[in-house]
Amino acid sequence: MTGPPVVQRPRRAAARRKPLRKRIKHGIAYVLLRAVWGTLSLLPAGLLERLARVLGTLLALTPLRAAAVRNITLAYGAAPPSERFPTADALARACLTHYALTLMEAVCLDRWQPHLLQAHASIPAGMPELGQQIMQRGRGIVVATGHIGNWEMMGRGIAAAGYDVWSLAKAPFDGRVARWLEDWRLRGGVKIANRGSQATLRAVKEHLGRGGGLGALVDVDTPVKSAFVPFFGTPARTPTAAADLALRFDATLVVMWSWRERFGVHSGALVELPLGRTGDDDADAVRLTQQVTAVLEQAIRAHPEQWIWTHRRWKTRPPA
Repeated sequence: MTGPPVVQRPRRAAARRKPLRKRIKHGIAYVLLRAVWGTLSLLPAGLLERLARVLGTLLALTPLRAAAVRNITLAYGAAPPSERFPTADALARACLTHYALTLMEAVCLDRWQPHLLQAHASIPAGMPELGQQIMQRGRGIVVATGHIGNWEMMGRGIAAAGYDVWSLAKAPFDGRVARWLEDWRLRGGVKIANRGSQATLRAVKEHLGRGGGLGALVDVDTPVKSAFVPFFGTPARTPTAAADLALRFDATLVVMWSWRERFGVHSGALVELPLGRTGDDDADAVRLTQQVTAVLEQAIRAHPEQWIWTHRRWKTRPPA
């Protein structure tokens, strides 16, 4: 098998069963997406950066800003988030600008791809060597990561460096959007394994068995197998997929993330977490998920404006 079972494309009959209003809504969203993306793709990168900063200012006029302020306050309390962002509102505004910058960088990725590592990556000393050491063991690798920096750009960077790492993801809401995203990611060498199917699980087992890698975003509250672990001092429902897969297939578990140094240039970091098996895989998965989350929290604290503060990270509360 050369690749994962990618986007599960809906059958025509299934698509016809959608309510008419939803089909119209999804159709309009798809047309707008392609039109806006196509128009932005014609613009030079410098102009896109300027547009991103304008867009960030406009986003600050929407309810997204209040949502970000609420979540930042939950995380930091009354304390200043950082020296650069003395108030929750200042950090919220910077976060929304980060969203816009991330979007415009994504628009540029196809044109940047041939020189992605040479011109758009600031790779810390020792990181390539650590990656090579891990790969040379011949074991599968599970990469736990989060929505820090530009995760789409990081995925393309991993592929450009020659690593065969798939990305575990949920299929988008619409088949046309799913196909477009699939094609866009494949142009950058990023292969998607859609979670939730036995076919995906079998493909992942074979891929990891060949020494391949699998990336999973684990910093969101989503209705999948999860555990409550501390995140900024408060229990947060956190997917255990990365830990579960590493334990199930005896793979190396690493945490990887990136951050923007300037528009179009990102740096990154890589930390290996020993599995430390105790014989109780369920307990080990919770412990490893807590360790992954602690590493990602420190990464967010270092660059707080480059995380998704509008996400309701603590919306699900632990059972009483």
